[in-house]
Amino acid sequence: MSKIELSEGATGLLHLPADKVGTLAKLFQDAESWIKSIEHDGEGLDIPSINELRYVGYHLLRALSSGDRGELEKAENHAKRALYDACEAIIVLNLEEIKKFEEDYRTITVSDVIKNYSDLMTKADEARALIQETGADTREEYYQKCEVFVKDLKSINAILRSARRDLNVKISDRRTVTVRWIVGSLLTVALAIGGWSVTIATKSQSQLQTVSNPVEKK
Repeated sequence: MSKIELSEGATGLLHLPADKVGTLAKLFQDAESWIKSIEHDGEGLDIPSINELRYVGYHLLRALSSGDRGELEKAENHAKRALYDACEAIIVLNLEEIKKFEEDYRTITVSDVIKNYSDLMTKADEARALIQETGADTREEYYQKCEVFVKDLKSINAILRSARRDLNVKISDRRTVTVRWIVGSLLTVALAIGGWSVTIATKSQSQLQTVSNPVEKK
């Protein structure tokens, strides 16, 4: 990326269409908001999106220095790509959190705590299908779908996180029951073995006495 220098008197070239500049500003702000959301969720920065925003600045400066509206169009395209990439990254991030939840509670019935759990997982599957599809949707159409799924997935994860405490209690209770069952079973087996040993010992003692004191034949 080459350096851009604003020539003296370049302000006379700043006659760019206000609607285009406004659209670019809105796209930039939206992309920046998505990137901040990724950072807030603890996964650091989304580098591809940040690189796209750098190119926005590059082409915007070229537009300002030359008055070339084509450069403004290029800046807008990079802003859109930054927006799409960041939105998709958030979907992937939320799907990973949902997958972690499924793995953590795969051994219990979650629907006892989250009544619409099946519906929530169906929505997550739809989001997975979206980011894996290679259909004929334009990037704008794809982004509109992604934007809806971002809101849905964030809502789903909020529900799942709030249910973790009750589900952990359920796991703990089941472990307690399992331990009690194991202990009870071991005690039952131990008592059975003990009773069997006493029976064998009694029979053996009786047999020894019979051998030691044989019955006299008449």
